[in-house]
Amino acid sequence: MANSEVLNFKHTLQPGTGDDFSQTVQVNGKISKVIEHFPPGTNALVDVRVKHNSSPIVPRDGAVSIDDFTISVDTEIEVRKGDIVTTSIDNADDTNEHTISVIVEITPTEGGGA
Repeated sequence: MANSEVLNFKHTLQPGTGDDFSQTVQVNGKISKVIEHFPPGTNALVDVRVKHNSSPIVPRDGAVSIDDFTISVDTEIEVRKGDIVTTSIDNADDTNEHTISVIVEITPTEGGGA
């Protein structure tokens, strides 16, 4: 089986800002893991949502908002080449910028290469 495709979303948001960051899936396969890293100091002021096309992945409802913690969620969400994965990040901190990292691992299916 081919190597996994890794979508790396690492973004710094200025105080009081939010944005969506999208990447196109390059293989047919399954989203096998989503990892979100919140550095110290986010103090539950930074919300993160990950979607496949328009469907929420992590979390299914609302947003993840924690401090000084990394979460890893195993999934088996089928994706096709050309699908879109979007990470939405909102920084509600009115004083500090914050850098958030999200990694989405896609395991190709047989014949699903790039």
